[in-house]
Amino acid sequence: MDPAGIIVIAVLVLFFGWMAYQRQAAGRARGRTVETLTERFPKLAEPDPTLIFFHSPTCPPCRRMEPTIRELAEETGRVFSVDLSREPALAQSLGIHATPTTFVVSGGRVQKVIVGAAKERKLRRMLQPST
Repeated sequence: MDPAGIIVIAVLVLFFGWMAYQRQAAGRARGRTVETLTERFPKLAEPDPTLIFFHSPTCPPCRRMEPTIRELAEETGRVFSVDLSREPALAQSLGIHATPTTFVVSGGRVQKVIVGAAKERKLRRMLQPST
């Protein structure tokens, strides 16, 4: 194999390895309480699912998701947005290494973590109360 092919494969392995690491690290938040956020967003303590959208202004996927996030927030009142560029300590305390990251919180605990962009249909499903 030529050196260019080896470099391409190495870059791809590093990229996908980094993505897997980010998902695994964010996944550790599952089951944790979010007291620091519950103070700011009291709805997080309620039993119905609530979304917290963590983003940064320099993130293109975040910017693409923002209209959907705003729409869902207006419709449901159970979607909140946090700009991590303004709150890096919060990102670190929650184990968030990439944006966008979305937490699904119910009863004050993180139920699910979505790393990367999510489609509107998926976000709407996440907001449905479990039966």
